[in-house]
Amino acid sequence: MDIRIVTLRPQLPTNQLFAAACAAQKCRWGWKSPRLPLGEPPRLALIRLGLTALEEGLKLARQYEQLGTRVINSPAAIAIAKDKWQTYKTLSGLPQVATRKQAPGPNLNAEYPLILKTRYGTKGAGVHLVHTPEEHHQVAAIYHDRGYDVLLQPYLEGAEEWRVLLWQDEVLASARRQPAPGEFRANWHQGGTLQISSTPDELTSLATNALLRTGLQWGAVDLMIHKQGPQILEINDSAGLVGLTEASGQDLAGAVIKRLTR
Repeated sequence: MDIRIVTLRPQLPTNQLFAAACAAQKCRWGWKSPRLPLGEPPRLALIRLGLTALEEGLKLARQYEQLGTRVINSPAAIAIAKDKWQTYKTLSGLPQVATRKQAPGPNLNAEYPLILKTRYGTKGAGVHLVHTPEEHHQVAAIYHDRGYDVLLQPYLEGAEEWRVLLWQDEVLASARRQPAPGEFRANWHQGGTLQISSTPDELTSLATNALLRTGLQWGAVDLMIHKQGPQILEINDSAGLVGLTEASGQDLAGAVIKRLTR
């Protein structure tokens, strides 16, 4: 199988895990920068994009699709998953953490504490726990002045957080997420820990529905369990695998590559 890993940053640990998995499974593979000319299209392209060069990467993925390359994940699905507001609208009808856009200006109309986050962001960056109207206005104004859209969500204190890694409707790994002491974000990149655990059936169903609704073939779904029941928090089209790999002891990148090439 001829595979190209499309990424601007091949040195990232998860990308290195995918490279090692391709080599172990004896695939013909290589890196492809979204900023280089198209070149010869491969049979399969694994798209690993961050926010830098996102539009260039999506354009390349669309060109590959037009030339008959199998593209995972599809550019249409990636565009939805990268955009937290578009994800929220796409998943309408499924249980989600309530989300609304914050309009620029002084009319805050909010209950505190709350979560303020940018419309685009990964690894917990751009996510704030806001306690007062003054703090709310200050943080929102900074982002609006930079041209960023701002989203608001309730702070669900005491909620149980989960990450579920999926290939289509198959759970590859699942874990409860715990923030570091003094931190409200449970992201692994923010010092959070992962405790591997079997996913409750209601979470598996919700995570699968969310992934397939966006059109993703594989990815991670972050969920919360609160007194209102399980709710979708976010979806990750290009999930980092290092934390889950270390916690589970499984070759998760290898599991994804195996399913890509079968």
